[in-house]
Amino acid sequence: MLLDRATSERVGRMEVELDLKAKGAEERVAYCKVIGDVYHPMTGALLVRDGEVLSPELREELIAAGLRKVRVRPRIVIRSPVLCQTPGGLCQMCYGLDLAFHRLVELGTTVGVIAAQSIGEPGTQLTMRTFHTGGVAGLDITQGLPRAEELFEARKTTKAAHATVAPLSGRVTRLETTRAGREVVEITSEPRTVVLPRAFLRVAEGEEVDFGKFHSLRSPIEGKAFEFAEGGERYLAVLDETGLDRMYVLPPEAEIRVGHRTRVAPGEVLTTEYHIEAPVTAISGRVEVQHEGGVRRIVVRGERGEVREYEVPYGSQVLIEDGAEVEVGTKLATRSRPLAVRAEVGGTVLAGQRSIAVLAEGSRAVIAPITSDLVPMVEHGAPVREGQELFQLNLPPGETILVERVEAGPDRATVRFRYRAAVECDEGTIVHVGDKVERGEPVSKGVIPPHYLMEVAGVQKTREYLLVELQKVYKSQGVDINDKHFEVVIRQILNNVRIVDPGESSFLLNDVVPLEIFQLEVRRLSEENERVRRGRDELVGAKLLAPLARGGATLAEAGEEITREALERAIALGVRQARVELHGEPRTVRLLEYRLPQGERELLRISRAALLRKSWLAAASFERTTKVLADAALRGEDDYLDGLKPCLMVGKRIPVGTGFPGRRGASDPEEVEPEARGT
Repeated sequence: MLLDRATSERVGRMEVELDLKAKGAEERVAYCKVIGDVYHPMTGALLVRDGEVLSPELREELIAAGLRKVRVRPRIVIRSPVLCQTPGGLCQMCYGLDLAFHRLVELGTTVGVIAAQSIGEPGTQLTMRTFHTGGVAGLDITQGLPRAEELFEARKTTKAAHATVAPLSGRVTRLETTRAGREVVEITSEPRTVVLPRAFLRVAEGEEVDFGKFHSLRSPIEGKAFEFAEGGERYLAVLDETGLDRMYVLPPEAEIRVGHRTRVAPGEVLTTEYHIEAPVTAISGRVEVQHEGGVRRIVVRGERGEVREYEVPYGSQVLIEDGAEVEVGTKLATRSRPLAVRAEVGGTVLAGQRSIAVLAEGSRAVIAPITSDLVPMVEHGAPVREGQELFQLNLPPGETILVERVEAGPDRATVRFRYRAAVECDEGTIVHVGDKVERGEPVSKGVIPPHYLMEVAGVQKTREYLLVELQKVYKSQGVDINDKHFEVVIRQILNNVRIVDPGESSFLLNDVVPLEIFQLEVRRLSEENERVRRGRDELVGAKLLAPLARGGATLAEAGEEITREALERAIALGVRQARVELHGEPRTVRLLEYRLPQGERELLRISRAALLRKSWLAAASFERTTKVLADAALRGEDDYLDGLKPCLMVGKRIPVGTGFPGRRGASDPEEVEPEARGT
């Protein structure tokens, strides 16, 4: 069984105590990891360190020292080269034992070269054996060597007929033959149950619906998303702001004064009193006191032409005269009178975190419990369009949903359903009604093209299929090859991504890049988005140096302070950036987060995968030299010369064996970070 790294870390913490002298102990104990240091019971000498692999020789030493039992990690296959996430190679734990020395592989071992030799040498023997013999051996070249070539080259067309695979796990419920003579297999999954909000129930018992209709829950009204907690559960409401519903974001000093679900009258106080602090000038200059539209402002004009505007809080007293000269840090007005948030309309209060909403009488607001089966698609405070997707059901994709039972409650509904799918087979079926099948298993005769299998069943099933089929080829000739050698190669042909949406990354549409490069770009943009979110938090209260506008609509004029409501609306409308004054300096601050690239895994033949490595010099030395060099030049790519082939080509020490960076001394002149290397 192959596990991802997070699961392997949980499983890998299991412990077991083994008897060193028990029958069969030499097999059970061999190459397990010891838990804790083991000392000699008489001399106190350290025999085995914590985490050390227990070899047969060490077991004999422990027995000789008089030890009977030892605590170890159970020997479970929890790591694999195909799932290793180490950039630039494989980690020791995922590769495991060096089969030449039966110990943990050393840093710098060329496991890729070893894998190629381990697979390639028996491959030449297959060719020679089939070539020099006749008769029954003719079957071997049809099923053996060409089959291995089909798998390594990931061909979409094969010599044998194509099999049809099950698109989902379940039981065969129907077999029929079409007028064209093709057999149809219908598969129905085991029953599943989801709990969804009653307001979004759009199916009835016995109905067969498309998965998309069942999977996506959309808002029936236009408004604003408001999230709150009640009875230990989370709820999402869509406020009807086109009617009379109101939402208030609380100032930092204010606290909610009314209870959740209480009724309030128009004008009733909702929060404790708070003050707006006195404005203090950040520059020296001449003061102008302005009165426009009932709003008082103090404008300070500096000697160098800089201008700062400050709004006088409600009930504040201006402390300086019009035309006076002020210095940095001068208080311009007193702080505001005591203020409080008051209800503009009467209705029911919903108390959120640092926000409060009032549902007016006759409100069309939709309130939905956020169950464990739902994935919210909108954030608290975000504007919501009518028909916009609010939730997605946390379900794997399917084709058709058969609704078996619906149990509707006051605010939520429980739906029992099954997936259903029907596939046409080009060849004769190999299943019968009532048979249980797993997703990706063949239901008809023939061989399965890996591209088709990955499209239907995913990457994991394709890995397993390639490994099993390749082992079949070699075992049919009496050749045993360890799985890890095949996994090293399979990792190269499967760990590629085709870009379907470049977002705001450096990729282009339909680019095919290594999975490692794709993950690095996603991580880089995610870190940028974290900085964007932190930068947006500092904008509330900042002065605009340019109008905040989108599509002809002006959200805020130059000179105004940015409010949280204006900021949220600007983000919702897609305003990319704002020109503001922060900490006394003009800055351009990005408002929208960077769109992450979207990609789908791509299965490539081994020769094509070799051209997608990070080193363009190594790729150009393989094949398609002109194209590789031209693409690298157009992209302005760097080659850090940290691979085997580039180092050999330029006469540099290769980073393997004793030349591996982790095994060289700190004073080595070539021990430098990749970013510091030249091209």
